[in-house]
Amino acid sequence: MYSHLRSKASYGLAVGLIVAVPLTLELLFGHLLDEVVAGGQFPWWLPEFGTTIGQTASTYLLLLDALTYLGVPAVVFALGVHYATMKQNT
Repeated sequence: MYSHLRSKASYGLAVGLIVAVPLTLELLFGHLLDEVVAGGQFPWWLPEFGTTIGQTASTYLLLLDALTYLGVPAVVFALGVHYATMKQNT
């Protein structure tokens, strides 16, 4: 009985963490972009795409959108399938 509650809680926690990742990345990138606009240059460790700050920002925002709208639903769906088959086998 308790193992079911534990697995349900861990599934909810996993989904919550997976959804929180792109939100956190978006906030961090927004802060970084504000600093870049004020300072004029990306940090040395962050690759630049194109010749302008706008091209680099657009590329990173495109990757972040792909993660948000393609990656997160795919991972949550896979977790749901795993949870459903695990529940069905017990």
